[in-house]
Amino acid sequence: MVTSREIGRNEIVAYKDPVGAKKLIIRVQVKPHHPDNPIQTQDIKKLKEALSHDDDIGISVTSGSFSSACTREARSSKSHIEMIGFSRLIELWIQFYTKMSDEDKKILPLYSVYFLKLDD
Repeated sequence: MVTSREIGRNEIVAYKDPVGAKKLIIRVQVKPHHPDNPIQTQDIKKLKEALSHDDDIGISVTSGSFSSACTREARSSKSHIEMIGFSRLIELWIQFYTKMSDEDKKILPLYSVYFLKLDD
């Protein structure tokens, strides 16, 4: 079981067990970008600098995409950096939507659309 709490604007402390014996720091960077203007290396460098321990995890989320240099920069980090671009963000939203609270669902509501399958 992982429990968590937000301790700052872009930092989450997650505990791997219910008594909080093993602490894990997750730092989240959110950058709105147009798809034609991908995230550049300076943003990932800032996230890398914020990861104070090798076992900290960084997550960079954008409404756009990441440059290839940015991807190389993230892979060169001693700490794990997960990059979530717009397409992946939507995939995750759909995958976990049913598990979200009603309040969270109001942020980006999804509605099912059904199509009648016609015989071949």
